[in-house]
Order: sequence, then C-alpha cells, then structure tokens
Amino acid sequence: MQHHRHNEKLLHMSKKLSQDTLRKSNETVRRLTHLPPGVLKTGYFIGGTIGAGLVCIGIVGLVQGSTVWGVSGVVAGAITVASNIIAMRRNFRSRS
Repeated sequence: MQHHRHNEKLLHMSKKLSQDTLRKSNETVRRLTHLPPGVLKTGYFIGGTIGAGLVCIGIVGLVQGSTVWGVSGVVAGAITVASNIIAMRRNFRSRS
C-alpha cells in the first residue's frame, strides 16, 4: 500500500511538472510569434525602405547601362516591397 501512494504522488508531481513546462513553452511560442505592434511597424518600415532602395539602385543601374545589376535590383526591390506589403496586410487582418 505504501508503494502505491508513493507512486501516485510521483505521478502527480510528474504530471504537474509536465503541465507547467508545456504552459511555459506555449507562452514563449506565443510571445515570439506575436510581436508587439511597435516592433512590427518598425520592421515593416525598414523592409519597405530596403525594398525601395533596391528598386532605386536597380533603376540607376539600368540608366547607367548595367542590365544585369539594374534588372536584379529592380526585381529584388519589387519582391521585397511586395512581400512586406503582403505580410503587413496578413498581420493586420489577423489582429482585427
């Protein structure tokens, strides 16, 4: 009988520890995947600025006659800006 109570107590302690660990893990995942609005806004601004910069660099490259660099810059910049806009819209829709 003594062993049975001891086993139940150990099982209960183990279950509680597992639940606490899972809860803390879920809180960490939520915190890392749901950034504060200020951080998101800054990230979108930086991403958009980099994308616009790449487009401008690409245009300068095209004007100077460097087709490969020019097209690469314009395409990379356009993809960066489009990706940033898609992420921003998706994020604001999911928060609404």
